[in-house]
Amino acid sequence: MTRQRGRRRGASRSKRGATRRAFYDAYMASPAWWGFRRRWATWARRGGPITCRGCGQLWRLKTGDLHHATYARLGAESFTDLWPLCRGCHDLLHELLERPGWRRAGRVQAHRAALALLHQHAALRDVEPASSPSSRLPSSAQGESWGSRE
Repeated sequence: MTRQRGRRRGASRSKRGATRRAFYDAYMASPAWWGFRRRWATWARRGGPITCRGCGQLWRLKTGDLHHATYARLGAESFTDLWPLCRGCHDLLHELLERPGWRRAGRVQAHRAALALLHQHAALRDVEPASSPSSRLPSSAQGESWGSRE
């Protein structure tokens, strides 16, 4: 009986994940999201030009990404839930956060550490060209874990 219960629980968890992913995909393609992006950019520009939080390059509404620092309010985000990132930094951020060791670190700590590595990478990127996303990461990001939780 315990074995069946565990299977049902796992199936339920994956079903919830699939439902959340379907909602996320639909929302990101919706006019509501694109309207929110425009409102976010108007709000963010009040403080001056918008720059990528990873590398500091100028962020543009048409080509820049907005990273959800939290999915807790997906569809009803606060402006502060979103981070402006260029496509390259956004890809690297997700590459880091999807590694098993980083997942164990906790979301807040992992995001802080990943941003620190993106800053380090931005400072070094003109020194050493790279061909693959993993080779673009600083050597400190290549490990499997990031230390203790906050």
